[in-house]
Amino acid sequence: MALLALAACSQPDAVEEEAGFETVDVGAGVDSNIRPEDDIKAQVRERGLLGVLPGDFPDDFWVYRPGSIVDLTSAPGGRGVVSVRTQGAVDAVSARLRDEQARRGWIIEGDHSALSFVKDDRRVDVALKARGNETWVTIDYPPR
Repeated sequence: MALLALAACSQPDAVEEEAGFETVDVGAGVDSNIRPEDDIKAQVRERGLLGVLPGDFPDDFWVYRPGSIVDLTSAPGGRGVVSVRTQGAVDAVSARLRDEQARRGWIIEGDHSALSFVKDDRRVDVALKARGNETWVTIDYPPR
C-alpha cells in the first residue's frame, strides 16, 4: 500500500516535467492590511472656507473656518444673507467667532447663539444653530 502511495505522488511531478510546466516558488503573501494613517489621501487637512462669498460681503468680517457656504440669499433693505455650516458645538463656534471679530475691531452684542457685530455704522447679525454635530452660522450683513 505504501508503495502505491509513493508511486502516485511521484507521477504528477513526472507529468509536469514531461509537459514542460514551469514551477515557481511562492514567497510571502502581499500585505493587505489597510492603514489610513499611512495614506496621504486619507489624512485630514486644514480646510478653509468652501464656497465663494458674494462680492458685497464685508471685507473685514471674518467667516468661521473650516466651513462650507450652504446658502446665499437677500433680506429686506438690500441686506445679504450667507449661511455657513461647520463642525463643532454652538458655544465653541460662538467663542471663536467673537474672538476673531473683536481682533478686527468689531463691537460685540448679544449672547452665544444670537450675536450682533457693530463697526463704522455697520451692523452684522449672526445666528448660530446646532444641527446634529454641526453648527449652522447665518450671517445677515448690510449692503456696501
